Amino acid sequence: MQLVALLRHGEEDGAADGRASVESRSRRGLSERGRAQAEAARDYLAPLDAARVACSDLPRAIETATIVADGRPVEVAPGLAGLSLGDWEGRTGAEMEDALAEVLSDPRARPPGGGSLAALLERARPALMGALPDQGDAIVVAHRMVNAVLLAELLGLPPEDAALVQQDPGGVSILAREPSGRLAVQMLNISPLDPLRTRAVTTRG
Repeated sequence: MQLVALLRHGEEDGAADGRASVESRSRRGLSERGRAQAEAARDYLAPLDAARVACSDLPRAIETATIVADGRPVEVAPGLAGLSLGDWEGRTGAEMEDALAEVLSDPRARPPGGGSLAALLERARPALMGALPDQGDAIVVAHRMVNAVLLAELLGLPPEDAALVQQDPGGVSILAREPSGRLAVQMLNISPLDPLRTRAVTTRG
C-alpha cells in the first residue's frame, strides 16, 4: 500500500511577532522552531519508503521539504502554493480577521485580486496527485489551507468546512492510496514535536 505524508511547512520566520504569513506569498524561510519542527517530521517519517518528496515553490515549504528529504531530491510543484491573499498580502491577521473569515466560509468568495477555496482545491488536487510516484511512498509539503481543503474533501467535508481541519506548523497527516487510486486519511495532523502524539505509528495493514 502506498503511503503519502502530507505536511504543513514548519513555522515561518517572523510568525511569532505577528507578521502575516499564513497562506501568503511571503519569501521568508523557517524560524528556529520551524526548523526544529521539520527535523522532528524528518525523524518521524524516517521509516517511510519515500520515493518522491515534493513541495510548493515558496521558501518555507522548500526549506521544510529539504530538511525532511534528508538528502533526497526535492521536486517543486507550484500548484501546491497556498491560498493567494491578493491585495491583502502583508497585512496582519487582526487587520483582516472578519474579511478573511468570510472568504474561508464561502468557497466562491475571494480576497481582492486573490483566490477562492474552490479554485484552491481545483489547483491543489491535481498537484497532489501529480506528486505521487508510480511506486513507493511520497512526502508532500504544502500550506495550511491547501492541506485543509484536500483533507476536507477526503473526509467528505465541503471546502467551506476546511478551516475545521486543523493544520499545525510541521503537522503530518498520513494518507493511504487504495487499489482504486483513491486516497484515504489514516492519520490527521500529527505533531512530531508533541511527545504525546509521536506514539502514533504508520501502518500498512
